[in-house]
Amino acid sequence: MTHTMLLSLISTLDQMQQTYFHGFFEEQDPLLFRYAVYLMRDHHQAEEALQNAWLQCLSNRETFFAIPENIRPAWMRSVLRNAAHDLYRQARRFVPLDDDWDAPAPDPGDTDGIVSIIRSMPEQYRQVLELKFLLEWSDEMIAQKLGLTLNATYTRISRGKKLLRERLIQEGYADETN
Repeated sequence: MTHTMLLSLISTLDQMQQTYFHGFFEEQDPLLFRYAVYLMRDHHQAEEALQNAWLQCLSNRETFFAIPENIRPAWMRSVLRNAAHDLYRQARRFVPLDDDWDAPAPDPGDTDGIVSIIRSMPEQYRQVLELKFLLEWSDEMIAQKLGLTLNATYTRISRGKKLLRERLIQEGYADETN
């Protein structure tokens, strides 16, 4: 799909712009790919970041063609770096769940950020807090699901809540007085 979008955006350029862009692309793409691999440390993610960067470049073609030719490679590296950071931030928000766990649909509003914070926590606290607060399971159900004693479950919930509160304060969802 991204490749199709890229071709579609190229087709909106006039003939002279298309010729220049193709030359620029052929010259810069291998260099940018190596830079993307350096940034992402993964070939597949590097390819995705680079495609996103080229899409961003063509989506902002007025800016691209307004920049002096000698500055365009540096501008493109900056666009790529931003695309890589965006992918990295997206990946940090996603924490894989157990295969038998169905994630609840997130509520609209600020709860998405809180859910993201819970899902970014260490595994032992993430599991109990998801089950307790997102799925509203009882402590007994959580203990049984995770193979813990009830006391161990209480301890993890308590420590997880403390860590969650600290992160909520850091992220601006709560203040020290609440």
